Amino acid sequence: IRSLVEIEAAKNYPPPAITSAVKEYATLELDLGYLVKNFCISQRSTKGTVFVHPEQLKKLERHGWLTLIDSTHKTNRYDWRLFTLYVRDTFRCWNVGAHFFINNENADTVAEALTIIRNKYCHWSSRYILADHSNIEAKSIKKTFSGIDAGEQECQVLLCVVHVMRMWMQKINEKKT
Repeated sequence: IRSLVEIEAAKNYPPPAITSAVKEYATLELDLGYLVKNFCISQRSTKGTVFVHPEQLKKLERHGWLTLIDSTHKTNRYDWRLFTLYVRDTFRCWNVGAHFFINNENADTVAEALTIIRNKYCHWSSRYILADHSNIEAKSIKKTFSGIDAGEQECQVLLCVVHVMRMWMQKINEKKT
């Protein structure tokens, strides 16, 4: 699906057209029944699309205690971001758990997509989520997984070492630092 989205995005179609094309191709040509949910955050004027396959949801429910969230930028001229959730299975392989496409990367929009996946499509309970050095992702995860206050297990955000080191190297060479 990620490859399909990238191919369609390269054609510079607007994101809703990309979603329709991918959904149609996945359903008719590949016989993949994807669940698709469009959403918007009115106070932020942002929107997005969540798309998941039922088999991916099973993996997310079963192995989602450790989840990696990854965003791909510059996939199209509209600058929509493609997010993918990966889970590690019992064979230590990373598998896709879900995808979402958003037009503006902010904590409310990312949290809404995560909430749709978690509450509408499956019973995803994560203990750890590996993210890059992004406050937006960290805030959205805290918003989606309320923790002990909501009577559930705490979900900790683990930062990717590569991203942290890049940020550190960038900051240490600044004059202010």
